[in-house]
Amino acid sequence: MEEVDTELMAADPEHLDQLIKERRLQQLKCAVADLPPRAKEALMLAKYREMTLKEVAREMEISQTMVEKHLKTALQKCRTALISESH
Repeated sequence: MEEVDTELMAADPEHLDQLIKERRLQQLKCAVADLPPRAKEALMLAKYREMTLKEVAREMEISQTMVEKHLKTALQKCRTALISESH
């Protein structure tokens, strides 16, 4: 982490935004990798494959309410990881 911070501090303004975006993307990838399996599956189907809740429920063979719960869990964990890493 200290190496990245040094890199950010040394970056010129043009590259600083790109470095920050890359760092946040890596944090998000780590957060997604650490999700519970069903929450991760629901997130991938809904966000990356752009499926509706109904489609995700059918694919996962669960109710739409359970899909919503899995998505809520996934988004909360990702948000928490991004917030805690930025402080």
